[in-house]
Amino acid sequence: MKGWVKDLLWFVGIVAALLVYSAATGVTWPIAVVSSYSMEPTLRVGDFVFLAGATCKSVEPGDIVVYVARNPMWQGSWIIHRVYQKVDVGGCGLVTWGDNNNFPDQAAAGEPPGLYKHHWQSGGGCAVRGAVPPGG
Repeated sequence: MKGWVKDLLWFVGIVAALLVYSAATGVTWPIAVVSSYSMEPTLRVGDFVFLAGATCKSVEPGDIVVYVARNPMWQGSWIIHRVYQKVDVGGCGLVTWGDNNNFPDQAAAGEPPGLYKHHWQSGGGCAVRGAVPPGG
């Protein structure tokens, strides 16, 4: 088999696996890549993080979550941090904290946009975490 055919078959297989995983977990894009040192040593830069759908009410302190930042400094960026505390700030809110950061993040009022729960990671620990079904 020619090299490009083998590469194409691998590519199609990976895309098919991602589509199946996406459908099973209820997320449109099931992978995030760690791009900062804020979660070291748990997550390292370059680790792939596989995601499952979550809600503010379905996550607990200690869970690693991915969400879209509302903070003007990071507006629209995906943040991968650990849930430090759940707070009631006009609905369910989360205070998150990167394992390698000196201080926690500010509490977010209401459901953080684009909330996902860390399900599995490549690289470092290859730790399997419990998936949260879509909608909690």
